[in-house]
Amino acid sequence: MVNTSVNTLSIDTETYDIGSYFAPPSWTPPAGTVFMTGTVSFSSVTSGSTIIAALYKDGSQVAASQAVAGAAAGAISVVVQYMGQTLGSSVFGLRVQSTDANYTIGAGSSTTYFMGTMV
Repeated sequence: MVNTSVNTLSIDTETYDIGSYFAPPSWTPPAGTVFMTGTVSFSSVTSGSTIIAALYKDGSQVAASQAVAGAAAGAISVVVQYMGQTLGSSVFGLRVQSTDANYTIGAGSSTTYFMGTMV
């Protein structure tokens, strides 16, 4: 991605999808308490750049985490977590943003992922 605006990650690989609630790039779990986490691996990041990973519920940010790339920048990961209530129709997703216009998102389910579970 080459953009400093907020971008929705289109994670389309499913390891588990019990109940078929995941439809890329979103998760719409049944009503109840949910816990979710997102990890984003950025590469080609310029030293001093701020990178952000955020979880969204129905288009509004509910959690975010950020990091600033150090002097030996190049690759960095950000983890964000959220626990809250859903009515069964809420749509959750993972989004990213950076002050660096030329970053790359790491591919692969072990470096960049979005997951959720009922609690």
